Amino acid sequence: MIRHNNVFKKPLFVAGLVFFGVWLVLFRMEILTNLELLFANWLPMSLGIVAIAIVAFTIIILEKSIKKKTNTSVIV
Repeated sequence: MIRHNNVFKKPLFVAGLVFFGVWLVLFRMEILTNLELLFANWLPMSLGIVAIAIVAFTIIILEKSIKKKTNTSVIV
């Protein structure tokens, strides 16, 4: 059996976390501004989420009923 020594896996992960932290520090004001703008219009966002959920469940139920008649598995 061949064993692989992944000596770079953990240092690369730590380096990625460090760079992610640096990125967050450098762009924190832009990120906060975008989040404020995103949640400023909460009504259209919540209505859109509800509409997407209703459409998704409707499609799943229709797929189940159609596939049950043809006796095949449902892939959603």
